[in-house]
Amino acid sequence: MKFIIYTQHEIEPELLAMVVDDPRVEIRSEVHSYNETWAEGDVLMLPRRFGGLSLQLHEALSSGMIPICTDIEPQNNFLRSESLIPTCGSKKIQTRGSEIDCYDVAPAVLANRIDELANLSKERIIELNESSDSIADSISWDRLKPVYLNTLENL
Repeated sequence: MKFIIYTQHEIEPELLAMVVDDPRVEIRSEVHSYNETWAEGDVLMLPRRFGGLSLQLHEALSSGMIPICTDIEPQNNFLRSESLIPTCGSKKIQTRGSEIDCYDVAPAVLANRIDELANLSKERIIELNESSDSIADSISWDRLKPVYLNTLENL
């Protein structure tokens, strides 16, 4: 198993050596095109601390990646149970407009889910890839364009 971590900012080599000391982990900080993010990989780990729409999640689904996300709304309304990891507590945080719930995930629980996915059969991986494609298709522009146009025409 190999982990690729994308970052928008360069990480100092000294700091990187302190944080990541594992040959299976690669940090990529010089991504020239956002689309490069989806060119390689099978799983998107996105243990989000709060809900809301996620372009990264939708793009990963459209590339067939299997998501690993926090078991919170909205993703727990459309992702399979294998893709969800339970939270281990929450708190309210203040944003510009209001308070929102902010959730935590236990690192050991996330690690266990990674191990589970790494040990799935090829057939099960294909089934989960197809599920990702199906979810992405259900929210594609081609599928939703008539809904948006109808809504806007009826304003």
